[in-house]
Amino acid sequence: MKVSVIVPVFKGERTLDNCLDSLEDQTIPKNSYEVLTVVDKEGYNKKTEEILNSHKIRVIFSPKRLYYGGIRNLSIKNTKGEVIAFIDQDCYASNRWIEVITKDFENYDVEMVYGKRKSLWENTKFKRFKELEYTVKSGKAQENEKRIFSKNNWKEAYIVSGQNMAFKREICDKYGFFDEQYGPYGSEDLVFQFKLLLNNVKIMFDPEMLVTHDHPLNFFEWLRKSYYYGVGNNMVSKKKRIILKNKWIRQYFPGICPRFTSPRDIFSKMKPIPSVIDFIEFFSMESTDYFCKMLARFTK
Repeated sequence: MKVSVIVPVFKGERTLDNCLDSLEDQTIPKNSYEVLTVVDKEGYNKKTEEILNSHKIRVIFSPKRLYYGGIRNLSIKNTKGEVIAFIDQDCYASNRWIEVITKDFENYDVEMVYGKRKSLWENTKFKRFKELEYTVKSGKAQENEKRIFSKNNWKEAYIVSGQNMAFKREICDKYGFFDEQYGPYGSEDLVFQFKLLLNNVKIMFDPEMLVTHDHPLNFFEWLRKSYYYGVGNNMVSKKKRIILKNKWIRQYFPGICPRFTSPRDIFSKMKPIPSVIDFIEFFSMESTDYFCKMLARFTK
């Protein structure tokens, strides 16, 4: 089973080299997979060129600015593998990443698998904020056991991320490619997942399919992404009403259903009991994130 690993590239000079290194340091033979980088037209510079030239990988360029959905579709059409795997340029694959993907497809009757993400910055306040965000907003986080989702239990499904997912090439022929209308705002991976689930495609969550996310610890970059995700989530809510039937989606994605997390909710779910400084800090970040999503909802 040949796996085509795709890395969408837009600039990426800070993390791309380490991402490609992690894909070269896999436990399975190199002839059993290929790595393809797809460079979005406006995100190419001298440093990115140097990094790409230092690795033995395929590189293709978009004819114009395509954003998330367009880049994913272009890359799928230029791959050769039976399985398509996506990882982002700011993520690093565990050395068993492709091995786990391959074994899941060989041993289970599924057509898509997706895995767990952890932060590179384990002990930072951003990391703690994102972990608490899962718990406070949704009441649960991804479990540490394999689970298979389909049309019968789609409301229980964890949210997929384009940072860490793989699927059989044939499902694109059956159910279509990624929706490109969301542009720079993302959410195309979310819509793709639920399109498959509602067509009774079996999807597996495997925590051993692990990537490490090296997200920037920059407050203003975080604000920008928060706003963009809010716009994308809001676009989904307007076009895909069926998704709103999923409680996990409604609670976790404030761009779809904005919900202000009260101090009482935060305090009751922060374990151990936080210090006053930690509580104020988390509440400030949570409030800022909420108002970014609300701004996105009413400006786009």
